[in-house]
Amino acid sequence: MNFLADAQHARALTVQIFRLAAEKKMSVGRACECAREYLELRGYPAPDDPLAFATAGRSTMYDGDLHDTLVVKSSGEII
Repeated sequence: MNFLADAQHARALTVQIFRLAAEKKMSVGRACECAREYLELRGYPAPDDPLAFATAGRSTMYDGDLHDTLVVKSSGEII
């Protein structure tokens, strides 16, 4: 098992989840819950802060109100 490849795949999945959540106008908190649930269903350990995991720490769940609508902007980073 390749830990680094698994972590990169889990991160890419988390980014995809957040993009879909933003399209559906979900709150930050609900999107993070969905990300945790999905990763666990796929057999990955769920990060404490999926937003920090997806953004490599640039944004966290605690940067704002968890009830705010999630907005996703591309950083130009290729995942």
